[in-house]
Amino acid sequence: MNRFQRALWLVVVAVTLVAFGLVIPLLPSLGPVTRHLEADHTTQLAMASVTLPAGWDVNIASASQSQPVASLGGVQIAITDAVWLGKSSQLVTHAAGLVYSQPPVLPDVPPKADGAGGEKWQILPGPNAPTSDPRRVIVLRRDKSVVLVIVRGPAVDVAAASVAIDSVVASVAFEGFTANVGAAS
Repeated sequence: MNRFQRALWLVVVAVTLVAFGLVIPLLPSLGPVTRHLEADHTTQLAMASVTLPAGWDVNIASASQSQPVASLGGVQIAITDAVWLGKSSQLVTHAAGLVYSQPPVLPDVPPKADGAGGEKWQILPGPNAPTSDPRRVIVLRRDKSVVLVIVRGPAVDVAAASVAIDSVVASVAFEGFTANVGAAS
């Protein structure tokens, strides 16, 4: 390899490092942050799917990570899924502790509830909740698979969007993979 080829190689390596170190990380910021849904759109999560309604704006980065965040006016819904191995009463208490800064209003979950056959629980903000706390948290569970729908925004806006929010919750379908952690092989 002569001097010219080594110099060319060095230039190629340097340009590649600059591209990966400087240019490629900037690409997401060059495009839009959200995408307006012209039609209903089904998004696949790890253990379920959810359909977001037309007219909402979806955060592109969150949707690409299978944890969509959608907004309509002042209302924002965030959707995520997980695996839960304990009782549903513990799940609801844990979910509330993750998202509320003040004690919320918890549903009465039977002590033996474990997600068999599917469950739906709604957590509401407590009387002293700040406006930054969610207006509703819907916990959906089938067996060990869990989907959380977290609704934020002014109470008036959330009430106005309740039909659309309820349609998102109703669209959750536990598909494909159902966690079976700890089962005999």
